[in-house]
Amino acid sequence: MVATLLFSSCKKDINACKDYKEITGREQGVDLASIHLQEFRDTLSKYPQLEVYQSNSDQYSNSINCHVYYQGLLVFSDEYNLFKSSTTSSVTSSGEMLSTPLSISLEPTTSYKDAIQKAKYSVNLDHSCISYQLGLYNLNRWYNMPADYKLAWKIMDSQKSYIYVIVDAVTNSIIIADNGIRYQ
Repeated sequence: MVATLLFSSCKKDINACKDYKEITGREQGVDLASIHLQEFRDTLSKYPQLEVYQSNSDQYSNSINCHVYYQGLLVFSDEYNLFKSSTTSSVTSSGEMLSTPLSISLEPTTSYKDAIQKAKYSVNLDHSCISYQLGLYNLNRWYNMPADYKLAWKIMDSQKSYIYVIVDAVTNSIIIADNGIRYQ
């Protein structure tokens, strides 16, 4: 009797991801010409650090969701949203918008390569194309405390951006890691 064993493993195409991919600048999300509400356009004009990444409209409301930038760096922890009710015409907002100057250096002391190695301890990126981005993260985002922004590297799976690690760009410590697994 001959036994046949089949081995299967997930292997990254060596030629597909030779280098890490840097993400820089702003994402080009929603075309601002498609935003027709004057209140939304006024807010976006007043706060150039906002960038719309999603726009929704239905019979009940209109809304835009915005990334927040600070001196060209994405603030990973913050987002700003505007809502306009179709029935009451009231406009409300939610989220954080960094608008005061920070007293931290925007020059990393930890290289992206060191941050990637650190991230690999928290999340399995062995079979992933890896991208990285320098930005800011508010350590107190989920707490009712004053903001505490840190310069950070976001290390992520290029194909599955929901798998990521935020690494402090000064101390090279893990701030937050998400392996993409959700439990019911």
